[in-house]
Amino acid sequence: MAEQQQRKTMSHQDFMQDPYFKKWYPVWIQNAMEVYPLIKKQFKTADRCVSCLPRPMNRPAIILGSGPSLDRAAPLLKNWKNPIFSSTSTAFVTPRWGRKPEFMCAFDSLWSLYNQHLRLDKNYNWKGTTLFTHPNAEPMLMKLWKWDTYYYRRIFPGHEFFEHTFPLMFPWIKIGFVFSGCVVNNAISIATFLGYSPLILVGVDFGWQDDTKTKATNWEPDGENWIKLPEMPIDKRRKLIVYPNGTHTHDNYFGFKNHLLGIYSSGITEGTGVDIVDCSDGLIEEFAKADIEHVIKTQGWGDYGIDRAETQRKIEKYFKDFNSGKFVDVKEAPSE
Repeated sequence: MAEQQQRKTMSHQDFMQDPYFKKWYPVWIQNAMEVYPLIKKQFKTADRCVSCLPRPMNRPAIILGSGPSLDRAAPLLKNWKNPIFSSTSTAFVTPRWGRKPEFMCAFDSLWSLYNQHLRLDKNYNWKGTTLFTHPNAEPMLMKLWKWDTYYYRRIFPGHEFFEHTFPLMFPWIKIGFVFSGCVVNNAISIATFLGYSPLILVGVDFGWQDDTKTKATNWEPDGENWIKLPEMPIDKRRKLIVYPNGTHTHDNYFGFKNHLLGIYSSGITEGTGVDIVDCSDGLIEEFAKADIEHVIKTQGWGDYGIDRAETQRKIEKYFKDFNSGKFVDVKEAPSE
């Protein structure tokens, strides 16, 4: 939350002093310039803004994260009859078990999105899946995606280009979502805007329980067969910490959690919010918990003990603890 407030008054000079933005801002501008003709052409044949889609949907949806708890849920998702929002990094988890996601969220600007993540260079058929992306994403992704695509703009509050120039450059893209750190939060923003509720978080661990298993198992298609990809090693460039509930995590995951809770709270406060049910196993403790088997059996319409007032109380307590520095000195996890 404090990080969001800081960005509201961030000057361009301050923006570029941040190592993350110094690296990626030039890439985002170059990507937007490269895909401008393509997006303009697409809008001449049909409205491709997320804002043109029907809403509110008033039905449940699953949001997939890449945490290790996704492994338990993955084989069950073929029986889920409502939409699934997937990131490109988890793109083949549901197809591996017999079901494609309805929505693919391409949030990052990495070249690996179109080839390693989606296998578009190998002509993998994503018919039936709709892509949600933005002009700053990897251009090859948009050039090779042959199926439905809907666009939004990313917003960095207080930054001149994203707040003023970008809407003039892409006037057909009428909706923008505030940058929220990761693709899961981006998917939650889109799903909330479209009026899906409740949102079921699956694999949104923002951490792990076993240091030998830090991410969900990923897969690669090989004709009619599937190849299990190697386990992801611990990122030793970041400090490993243990959250009070025993979850092993990195400090940057706190930022992702903060954004997620902020998106939820803002929606509830503004009267546009949705309910969230957590079927994950990690850093998120504030929402109603449910077993994925029960959620799929009830197709998202069950009684999961959702209590908005209690959820908001937990969120307020978490931010009070976070802002007081309670988690700054959390126990450091052992590392080799």
